[in-house]
Amino acid sequence: VNAPPDVTIVAPDSVDANEDVTVEADATDPDSEIREYNWEGEGRTYAAPNVTFNADGGEVIPVSLQVTDTAGATTVVNATIAVNPGLDPRVYVRTQLGNRVLSSEASVDTPDSIDREAVTYEWDLDGDGQFESDGRAQNRLITEPGEYE
Repeated sequence: VNAPPDVTIVAPDSVDANEDVTVEADATDPDSEIREYNWEGEGRTYAAPNVTFNADGGEVIPVSLQVTDTAGATTVVNATIAVNPGLDPRVYVRTQLGNRVLSSEASVDTPDSIDREAVTYEWDLDGDGQFESDGRAQNRLITEPGEYE
């Protein structure tokens, strides 16, 4: 009688959102050789002993591993990896008024786990809820006295 493989998933307990996570198969077989590894996780399938994918959503990532030996016996094991939510970046805007031109420049401070470069900057210059302009810095000519948003 062929014994099935002994299988353990080696994975972190948790990862930060949008980071890569690597899961590894620790598999042995007492009376045969390992023939194949089949993973399912994050809506994708993989056929390798170790896989890396991006933790791109959800609160937990369920992963499933099926290991088959050369005699056809299989073992299926499951694990879950908690996904720590990303933190929203903080935006700072420095504004100066000089010679009737209002100059504003934005900078972004993000948690260490997130890329420090903002993907986009969009400006609603007239307060109507529509973004008229983009780019890190903006200038606006002030032609009339008043309050500006």
